[in-house]
Amino acid sequence: MYASICLKPSFKLSNRKLVFFNHTKDIDCRECGTDLIDELIVSRPKGKYICVKCALRIHIIEQDVLNEIDKQQGDKIGL
Repeated sequence: MYASICLKPSFKLSNRKLVFFNHTKDIDCRECGTDLIDELIVSRPKGKYICVKCALRIHIIEQDVLNEIDKQQGDKIGL
């Protein structure tokens, strides 16, 4: 029996912002300090990583971006 692994892709928002799913790296949010393993992360310049909740709060990304990411992931797995 084969194990299926669902790898979530990254989404480039601009030349300086990237939203990706952190599988293994031990990263903490720059704003609130929460552990970001198995979470969506917003990558900012100079290695500053923040959680999506903080990115929405300080207006780095908009809710529409998350809706589009969910829509694209649903299309890829056939939902």
